[in-house]
Amino acid sequence: MDRRVARRYARALGELAHEQQLLARVEEELAVVKKAMEDDGTFRRVWEHQRLDRAQKQQFVKEKFGETLSPLTLNFLFLLLRKRRENIFEAVVEEFALLANEVRDIVDVEVRTARQLRDDEREALSRRMSEYLGKNVRLVEVTAPELLGGVVARVGDLVMDGSVLTRLRKLQGQLRVNTWHDDEE
Repeated sequence: MDRRVARRYARALGELAHEQQLLARVEEELAVVKKAMEDDGTFRRVWEHQRLDRAQKQQFVKEKFGETLSPLTLNFLFLLLRKRRENIFEAVVEEFALLANEVRDIVDVEVRTARQLRDDEREALSRRMSEYLGKNVRLVEVTAPELLGGVVARVGDLVMDGSVLTRLRKLQGQLRVNTWHDDEE
């Protein structure tokens, strides 16, 4: 799958959605279609079937979503079908979400902790991350008991590791180096 193609389609849809003040609605609708694709094997098979006529696929999509999707989202799905770009749909959804967040000046921060955060901890962490990044932050929480404590935050390629596990590993490495130097004397 070509991520660049998906990004181009997502950007075009995003610009139209932004102009029509439908950014949030289109994002939600794309998520609904993606969920249906994940949950409904028949829908996925019809969507991805290479030998089905495009008109049949469009009719199927219209019957399934015609009443619930905005014309913009529905027409976008039809465009993907016309251009035979069914295979990039899920990547388009991901790229669209990233672009929508960019427009809203929001960044998703994956936060891994040993236990679920309390509300006050979540609020404080969100505030600190927002100040550090200069953007509105949406925390995506992952519980990872192996961390023992602390927080590992990931924003794109940037990783901030303040976990107890990492601190213990660093200490262990330092102890090995110190022990090795002590043996030399």
